[in-house]
Amino acid sequence: MGFAESPTASRFKLQCRPLAAVLYKHKLEGYKMDTVQPVRIHGWTAIIGLFAALPAMQFVSLNILKYELGVLADINIYVFHPVILIGGSIFAVLINAWSVVKFRVVQEGDMRIFMVGLANRRINIAVLGVSAGFILILFAYLVVENFSGLHAA
Repeated sequence: MGFAESPTASRFKLQCRPLAAVLYKHKLEGYKMDTVQPVRIHGWTAIIGLFAALPAMQFVSLNILKYELGVLADINIYVFHPVILIGGSIFAVLINAWSVVKFRVVQEGDMRIFMVGLANRRINIAVLGVSAGFILILFAYLVVENFSGLHAA
């Protein structure tokens, strides 16, 4: 058995390929992809995203308490600038989407295969959904507050 036929040579050839090809080959051969993934930071992105979305959560909660339930009649609820409200939620969506969605490109002969994967990271998906919901609520609030008097003209 020569060097070109040895298991060491085949492992070396596998290691010299681009990362996407290695991931794709592991997937085809049934290996777990966790062995070649980078450092896991999805817990931190969820925490950072949650803190970035806190001003929007506070604003929506205080608006419901003040205007719908009448509990906080004399409290100023406009603590944060609108850029912080919407920007924090958009930032939370972006970093949690970065942690959940993975893109891969594999070269197979003369074809390129683009793969999109969704990681099963429940905490990131939950923060992503909550932050996206707050973005929708804030944009609906923006439209209702600023364009409600246009139809009367």
